[in-house]
Amino acid sequence: MNHSVTSKEEILSVCRDIVRQEGIQGVNARRVAGQLGIALGSLYNYYPGKEALVMASVASVWQDILSLDGMQNLSFADTVDRIVHDLASGQKKYPNFFASHAMVFGTKADASAAMGRMEAGLQQMLKRALSQDPAVCKQIDPDGFVQLLMDLINGMVLRNHFNEKIVLDVVNAYAYGGKYGRKK
Repeated sequence: MNHSVTSKEEILSVCRDIVRQEGIQGVNARRVAGQLGIALGSLYNYYPGKEALVMASVASVWQDILSLDGMQNLSFADTVDRIVHDLASGQKKYPNFFASHAMVFGTKADASAAMGRMEAGLQQMLKRALSQDPAVCKQIDPDGFVQLLMDLINGMVLRNHFNEKIVLDVVNAYAYGGKYGRKK
């Protein structure tokens, strides 16, 4: 076995490939080290154990799925379009990830906190876009509507049955009074 040094990005790239093929359950330190051609001890220089490696893998997959860069100045409709498009593409790229990562980490406090922070950032972005979009119906409660939208998205994600059209139809009907014509 080659005992060469690698990088965190190389490690996470291998982990994402494993998740793509088998789901998050396929990620383990021996397998990752083997695919990288490094000693298991070298991998532990980056991640102290399996849980840390799997948590980093989950975060890396989510970063690959949801590209939030450049969304600061989009309308609410375009923000939602982009998020749901990324989620739909992510479901295809990582077929068993959505449901399986929730089962793996459902009771782990650190993982739940990390997912909570990511979800809070997403909610904040949606609320900002909603409040700044002049085309949105004025009677919409931003907090309530964004929570409803997140609940809808989370439910679909957890069931591994994400439906882009339904989310966009809800946004069109409630936030735009049926007047938002999508470019699809």
